[in-house]
Amino acid sequence: MEIGIFGGTFDPVHKGHVAAAYAAYRQFKLNEVWFMPAFVPPHKSTKIITGVNFRFEMLKIALCNIPYFKCSDFELKRQGKSYTCETVLELKKNYKNDIFSLIIGTDSLFEIETWKNPDIIMKNSRLLVAARDYVHSHADMCRQAEFLEAKYGADISLIKCRPFEISSTFIRQLIKGGNDPEEYLDAGVLAYIKAHNLYQDR
Repeated sequence: MEIGIFGGTFDPVHKGHVAAAYAAYRQFKLNEVWFMPAFVPPHKSTKIITGVNFRFEMLKIALCNIPYFKCSDFELKRQGKSYTCETVLELKKNYKNDIFSLIIGTDSLFEIETWKNPDIIMKNSRLLVAARDYVHSHADMCRQAEFLEAKYGADISLIKCRPFEISSTFIRQLIKGGNDPEEYLDAGVLAYIKAHNLYQDR
């Protein structure tokens, strides 16, 4: 199978995440997309992150009616910091007959060289980039992709999707400010957030 791996904190998962994953699934004819929340993202290790059980439950709610989207606890079971290079190698070891692509955001395309062992990541997986034209121009994204391809032999493609100009940070701020983010969240996810009083204090 050809599987897309969509990692992140998903704190909380929102419609932009799902839209980007669907665009990758459709455009690149993937068999499945696995949403893989990080236990502790290395670049956010000093920030307050909602407990993994809450984040994983919200993912399950958001994806429950989409059969080709799966919630994966692959990184959660390892605990500790979630390094993409280690995840990629473990996936190749455990699923020898499958082909994996990483679904990443535009920011990650420009930051990936600061990640642990970026050469291992780009040697062992294709990168599918959910373009956010309001962050970086299309021309800049193409230049960065070409640079990484030349330097690392990377296989990089841009996902054609409508930019969803929101972030989990923005949603948390809305909730903390007493505003309703219903247009950005699955109804079940929003109900779960309210039931557990998430994001009231940050």
